[in-house]
Amino acid sequence: MQQGDNPPVARSVAGVVLRSHQVFLARRAPGGSIGGKWEFPGGKIEPGESASEALVREFEEELGVGVEVDRAIGESLFSDGSRRFRVTAYHVVFSGVPVTRGEHTAIEWFPLEMLHSLDLPDSDRGLIASVIEFARSLEGGEP
Repeated sequence: MQQGDNPPVARSVAGVVLRSHQVFLARRAPGGSIGGKWEFPGGKIEPGESASEALVREFEEELGVGVEVDRAIGESLFSDGSRRFRVTAYHVVFSGVPVTRGEHTAIEWFPLEMLHSLDLPDSDRGLIASVIEFARSLEGGEP
């Protein structure tokens, strides 16, 4: 297969916020391919933007809250129709209190062990193992 046969992979980011064996998720508003699903907040990296800048922008736009970006904790590859994406999850820390805005209808803290049973988009489902492993490393053992 020639190099030109594969469409380019777009980059996106997801912010993972943890506290006391729990993870923060936001529920997408109805509509579109991931409407009604819980997700790690984030989105596409715009041209000329770093991953950290994209996370700061996305959390401000979607949840009205600032974040401090810590470090990358995992990656997932996924497709949306003919477009391919690579989402990188970063550990982030809130610098305020998140609120729901137009893109989300709910925000909630879930126990880490519930991640496998929640209705998540494929992109985020591919991050679960990395999120749990990272959370365990922070706690020094089982979450």
